[in-house]
Amino acid sequence: MTNREKYKQAFAPLHAADALSLEESRIRQARRRASMQRTAAACLCGILILGGAGAAYASDLGGIQTRLTAWIRGEEISGIVAVEDGDGLYTYMWDDGEGMEEQLTAFGYGKDADGNEAALSAAEVLEGASIGVETDGDGAVWLYYYEYRVDITEYMTDGACQVALETDDGTVYFDVEDSGGGDYSLGTSTEAPDSAEEYIVIEDK
Repeated sequence: MTNREKYKQAFAPLHAADALSLEESRIRQARRRASMQRTAAACLCGILILGGAGAAYASDLGGIQTRLTAWIRGEEISGIVAVEDGDGLYTYMWDDGEGMEEQLTAFGYGKDADGNEAALSAAEVLEGASIGVETDGDGAVWLYYYEYRVDITEYMTDGACQVALETDDGTVYFDVEDSGGGDYSLGTSTEAPDSAEEYIVIEDK
Protein backbone atom coordinates (compact mmCIF):
# COMPACT_ATOMS: atom_id res chain seq x y z
CA MET A 1 0.00 0.00 0.00
CA THR A 2 1.46 3.40 -1.01
CA ASN A 3 1.71 6.39 1.35
CA ARG A 4 -1.17 8.05 -0.48
CA GLU A 5 -3.37 4.97 -0.14
CA LYS A 6 -2.56 4.76 3.57
CA TYR A 7 -3.46 8.40 4.15
CA LYS A 8 -6.51 8.18 1.91
CA GLN A 9 -7.72 5.31 4.07
CA ALA A 10 -6.87 7.13 7.30
CA PHE A 11 -8.65 10.30 6.21
CA ALA A 12 -11.62 8.52 4.61
CA PRO A 13 -14.10 10.11 7.06
CA LEU A 14 -12.84 13.60 6.18
CA HIS A 15 -14.26 15.71 3.37
CA ALA A 16 -12.46 18.63 1.77
CA ALA A 17 -14.48 21.41 0.18
CA ASP A 18 -15.87 20.19 -3.14
CA ALA A 19 -18.02 21.39 -6.04
CA LEU A 20 -15.97 24.56 -6.19
CA SER A 21 -16.79 26.96 -8.99
CA LEU A 22 -14.83 30.13 -8.27
CA GLU A 23 -15.17 33.06 -10.64
CA GLU A 24 -13.88 36.05 -8.65
CA SER A 25 -12.76 38.91 -10.85
CA ARG A 26 -10.06 40.55 -8.78
CA ILE A 27 -6.41 39.80 -9.47
CA ARG A 28 -5.82 38.30 -6.04
CA GLN A 29 -8.89 36.13 -6.54
CA ALA A 30 -7.73 35.05 -10.03
CA ARG A 31 -4.70 33.32 -8.54
CA ARG A 32 -6.94 31.76 -5.93
CA ARG A 33 -9.41 30.53 -8.58
CA ALA A 34 -6.82 28.70 -10.67
CA SER A 35 -5.60 26.77 -7.66
CA MET A 36 -9.05 25.98 -6.31
CA GLN A 37 -10.31 24.65 -9.64
CA ARG A 38 -7.55 22.06 -9.66
CA THR A 39 -8.09 21.26 -6.01
CA ALA A 40 -11.76 20.68 -6.77
CA ALA A 41 -10.73 18.00 -9.27
CA ALA A 42 -8.78 16.15 -6.60
CA CYS A 43 -10.07 12.80 -5.43
CA LEU A 44 -10.16 14.28 -2.69
CA CYS A 45 -7.83 16.12 -0.33
CA GLY A 46 -7.57 14.83 3.24
CA ILE A 47 -6.80 17.39 5.92
CA LEU A 48 -5.96 16.99 9.59
CA ILE A 49 -4.93 19.91 11.82
CA LEU A 50 -2.97 19.17 14.98
CA GLY A 51 -1.61 21.48 17.64
CA GLY A 52 0.33 21.62 20.86
CA ALA A 53 3.77 20.89 22.17
CA GLY A 54 3.73 17.41 20.68
CA ALA A 55 3.85 18.69 17.12
CA ALA A 56 7.02 17.86 15.19
CA TYR A 57 9.35 20.66 14.15
CA ALA A 58 10.31 21.31 10.54
CA SER A 59 13.96 20.65 11.27
CA ASP A 60 13.04 17.12 12.35
CA LEU A 61 11.41 16.23 9.04
CA GLY A 62 12.96 15.17 5.76
CA GLY A 63 11.76 15.96 2.25
CA ILE A 64 11.74 19.14 0.19
CA GLN A 65 10.68 22.19 2.23
CA THR A 66 8.72 25.17 0.90
CA ARG A 67 7.47 28.29 2.70
CA LEU A 68 3.89 29.37 1.98
CA THR A 69 1.19 31.81 3.05
CA ALA A 70 -2.43 30.70 3.42
CA TRP A 71 -5.71 31.37 5.22
CA ILE A 72 -6.22 28.98 8.14
CA ARG A 73 -9.48 29.24 10.14
CA GLY A 74 -10.04 32.75 8.81
CA GLU A 75 -6.55 33.97 9.69
CA GLU A 76 -3.81 34.68 7.17
CA ILE A 77 -0.74 32.70 8.20
CA SER A 78 2.67 33.38 6.68
CA GLY A 79 5.86 31.42 7.03
CA ILE A 80 4.11 28.05 6.78
CA VAL A 81 6.75 25.37 6.24
CA ALA A 82 5.56 22.70 3.80
CA VAL A 83 7.45 19.41 3.72
CA GLU A 84 6.79 17.05 0.81
CA ASP A 85 6.48 13.45 1.92
CA GLY A 86 5.75 12.02 -1.55
CA ASP A 87 2.62 10.83 -3.37
CA GLY A 88 0.92 14.21 -2.97
CA LEU A 89 1.31 14.05 0.81
CA TYR A 90 2.53 17.11 2.73
CA THR A 91 3.14 18.20 6.31
CA TYR A 92 2.66 21.89 7.09
CA MET A 93 3.89 23.66 10.22
CA TRP A 94 3.68 27.19 11.55
CA ASP A 95 4.00 29.17 14.79
CA ASP A 96 0.66 30.16 16.29
CA GLY A 97 2.18 33.37 17.67
CA GLU A 98 1.97 32.17 21.26
CA GLY A 99 4.98 29.90 21.31
CA MET A 100 3.12 26.81 20.15
CA GLU A 101 3.51 25.10 16.82
CA GLU A 102 0.54 24.06 14.72
CA GLN A 103 0.81 21.12 12.35
CA LEU A 104 -1.36 20.10 9.43
CA THR A 105 -1.07 16.91 7.40
CA ALA A 106 -2.83 16.82 4.05
CA PHE A 107 -2.75 15.13 0.67
CA GLY A 108 -4.34 15.73 -2.70
CA TYR A 109 -4.22 14.55 -6.26
CA GLY A 110 -6.16 15.23 -9.44
CA LYS A 111 -5.93 14.98 -13.22
CA ASP A 112 -3.37 16.66 -15.43
CA ALA A 113 -4.09 18.13 -18.88
CA ASP A 114 -3.89 14.66 -20.42
CA GLY A 115 -6.32 13.16 -17.92
CA ASN A 116 -3.60 11.31 -16.02
CA GLU A 117 -3.59 11.16 -12.24
CA ALA A 118 -1.14 13.66 -10.76
CA ALA A 119 -0.24 14.81 -7.26
CA LEU A 120 -1.17 18.39 -6.40
CA SER A 121 1.49 20.87 -5.36
CA ALA A 122 2.01 21.88 -1.75
CA ALA A 123 0.26 25.21 -2.39
CA GLU A 124 -2.72 23.54 -4.10
CA VAL A 125 -3.23 21.06 -1.29
CA LEU A 126 -2.91 23.78 1.37
CA GLU A 127 -5.55 25.79 -0.49
CA GLY A 128 -8.09 23.22 0.70
CA ALA A 129 -7.53 24.33 4.29
CA SER A 130 -8.78 27.84 3.42
CA ILE A 131 -12.37 26.60 3.11
CA GLY A 132 -14.04 24.35 5.63
CA VAL A 133 -16.40 23.76 8.53
CA GLU A 134 -15.53 22.55 12.00
CA THR A 135 -16.85 22.48 15.57
CA ASP A 136 -14.88 24.24 18.31
CA GLY A 137 -14.43 23.14 21.90
CA ASP A 138 -17.67 24.84 22.94
CA GLY A 139 -19.73 23.00 20.34
CA ALA A 140 -20.13 25.99 18.01
CA VAL A 141 -20.04 25.28 14.27
CA TRP A 142 -17.76 27.58 12.28
CA LEU A 143 -17.61 28.15 8.53
CA TYR A 144 -14.26 29.28 7.10
CA TYR A 145 -13.80 30.83 3.67
CA TYR A 146 -10.38 32.42 3.24
CA GLU A 147 -10.46 35.58 5.42
CA TYR A 148 -14.06 34.99 6.47
CA ARG A 149 -14.94 33.21 9.70
CA VAL A 150 -18.63 32.84 10.58
CA ASP A 151 -20.47 31.05 13.40
CA ILE A 152 -23.26 29.10 11.67
CA THR A 153 -24.44 27.16 14.72
CA GLU A 154 -27.86 28.85 14.81
CA TYR A 155 -28.49 28.01 11.16
CA MET A 156 -27.90 24.27 11.52
CA THR A 157 -31.18 22.31 11.42
CA ASP A 158 -31.15 18.53 11.64
CA GLY A 159 -27.41 18.60 11.03
CA ALA A 160 -27.50 20.67 7.85
CA CYS A 161 -27.88 24.19 6.52
CA GLN A 162 -27.71 26.22 3.32
CA VAL A 163 -26.11 29.62 3.76
CA ALA A 164 -24.99 32.41 1.44
CA LEU A 165 -21.97 34.44 2.55
CA GLU A 166 -21.66 38.06 1.40
CA THR A 167 -18.00 38.68 0.55
CA ASP A 168 -16.14 41.61 -1.00
CA ASP A 169 -16.14 39.66 -4.27
CA GLY A 170 -19.78 38.61 -4.33
CA THR A 171 -22.05 36.02 -2.78
CA VAL A 172 -20.77 32.50 -2.11
CA TYR A 173 -23.23 29.64 -1.54
CA PHE A 174 -22.56 26.81 0.90
CA ASP A 175 -24.31 23.49 1.49
CA VAL A 176 -23.22 22.18 4.89
CA GLU A 177 -24.03 18.76 6.30
CA ASP A 178 -22.91 17.12 9.52
CA SER A 179 -21.45 13.73 8.59
CA GLY A 180 -20.96 12.69 12.21
CA GLY A 181 -17.86 12.36 14.35
CA GLY A 182 -17.05 16.06 14.02
CA ASP A 183 -16.81 15.81 10.22
CA TYR A 184 -18.74 17.98 7.76
CA SER A 185 -19.35 17.74 4.03
CA LEU A 186 -19.30 21.08 2.26
CA GLY A 187 -20.44 22.13 -1.19
CA THR A 188 -19.35 25.60 -2.36
CA SER A 189 -20.23 27.73 -5.39
CA THR A 190 -20.06 31.38 -6.46
CA GLU A 191 -22.86 30.78 -8.96
CA ALA A 192 -26.37 31.24 -7.61
CA PRO A 193 -28.24 27.91 -7.57
CA ASP A 194 -31.83 27.62 -8.75
CA SER A 195 -32.91 27.55 -5.11
CA ALA A 196 -30.82 30.60 -4.11
CA GLU A 197 -33.79 32.18 -2.33
CA GLU A 198 -33.78 29.30 0.16
CA TYR A 199 -30.25 30.07 1.37
CA ILE A 200 -29.84 32.06 4.58
CA VAL A 201 -27.74 35.18 3.92
CA ILE A 202 -24.96 35.59 6.49
CA GLU A 203 -22.15 38.07 7.02
CA ASP A 204 -18.72 37.86 8.57
CA LYS A 205 -18.97 39.29 12.11
